[in-house]
Amino acid sequence: MIKEQALLESRTLRENTRGRTEVLDKVKALALLPDGLHMTTEIVAEYFVVHRRPSGRWWRGIVRS
Repeated sequence: MIKEQALLESRTLRENTRGRTEVLDKVKALALLPDGLHMTTEIVAEYFVVHRRPSGRWWRGIVRS
């Protein structure tokens, strides 16, 4: 396991590990927009199984301060 501090300090280490997404195959597939890079708030809410609130502040239930 790579330590967080090492990733913060080493650009080479970050570049060597940025393509490691195999863990995503073990959880749930990400639904992306046709460009293959972006998601809508609705897609993110569905992924985390939360309801998007009309105020747009749906992430407060999943993001810790």
